[in-house]
Amino acid sequence: MKKIINSILFLFAISIFLSSNVFAAAPIPGICVVVKRNPGAIIPNVTTDNNGKFSYELTEGNYDLTISYNEIINAVSETDKNKNSGKVSYEITLMLDGGAGVMVQDKTTPAKITITERTGNISFSIPNGGGTISGTLTYVATSPKETSSNIIMSVSKISLDFGEVKVGETSTRKVTITNSETSDSPLMIKWEYGISQPGIKIAVNDVFSISPSGTVSIAPGKSQEFTIKFSPVKEGSFKQTISFLNNSKNQPVYSDVATGLASGKRQHNLK
Repeated sequence: MKKIINSILFLFAISIFLSSNVFAAAPIPGICVVVKRNPGAIIPNVTTDNNGKFSYELTEGNYDLTISYNEIINAVSETDKNKNSGKVSYEITLMLDGGAGVMVQDKTTPAKITITERTGNISFSIPNGGGTISGTLTYVATSPKETSSNIIMSVSKISLDFGEVKVGETSTRKVTITNSETSDSPLMIKWEYGISQPGIKIAVNDVFSISPSGTVSIAPGKSQEFTIKFSPVKEGSFKQTISFLNNSKNQPVYSDVATGLASGKRQHNLK
């Protein structure tokens, strides 16, 4: 579990490194928010204020909330067009909150919802005695031109099939990873076991070891050699996925599979 948490933190750190030019969240005013009782009639519409906020006082019951993605994009593009040049993408976020007992999509509030062109009705419920549902609509603009990475990684492809190795002996393979001399930043890289196959649990075999450990920084035009060892302590067939997590543009996750067959114990000469 500790390795998984460390992997998530490393990927999170890389995402921050690559998105350092993401603009701060900004409110989206003037957007029509439609709420309809389910079943029942549409509640009089409200629009988001200058801070992107809105609220409804409602009686007990089930409701559907709808916001037009196209209306949002049109409004955001109109207000944001003078701030950023080039192609810009937007992340739209709706934060919904309510008092005790208010549920949004069967979950307690506050609830964070990402609005896309595929977002349909957002269901929520108000408890006995009525209550308030309030929301804040914001966007974050990202300029792909400014946030794209020019870090290019290359790997000296070698076979990680260690073949047959006697118990008690060690076989070694070396993988060399290079940061292209045309890269504009250091290549930050760290290896982990078996994270390249989501949903598939892969046991970590202590017969395989890799060095160096931790996060390694490789300057543009430089290389780093990783040593992978197969040191079986018992007979059997072994397999382990190894993933190199990094901040390159071309191979952010490079994975390979190490395999090895451990045979009978090494014979010692007795004199």
